[in-house]
Amino acid sequence: MADLHANTGQYSEDELANMRARMRGFILPNVVRTEEEKAAFESACMYQIEHEKRRQDVLKDKSIPDGVTSVQIGHFAMQFDVDVFKTTLNRRTICDAAYAELLYAGLLYRGLEGRCGPCL
Repeated sequence: MADLHANTGQYSEDELANMRARMRGFILPNVVRTEEEKAAFESACMYQIEHEKRRQDVLKDKSIPDGVTSVQIGHFAMQFDVDVFKTTLNRRTICDAAYAELLYAGLLYRGLEGRCGPCL
């Protein structure tokens, strides 16, 4: 799926609050401090909300039923990556546009020399 998203800005406060919490978990231990970082973080949240809405529209009824992790038909067997369907953000589930915003703002974890509060 192409990762061409536009920030439509039409998101509920609940959607934004939920995504901010998930995105904070993704950038941990980094903390948003400057106005530039805040703008990039907010933009990344909006990109991700848009990405998930579009993905949900495309998948609609094609999702895997709860509890199903694999399928076997005769000699054919297939296991599903159930982590992809969880709400936790990781490099595989975050959209490229949101990842780029965080990367260019310097908000992604860079090892023990990160910018977490206690380290400063």
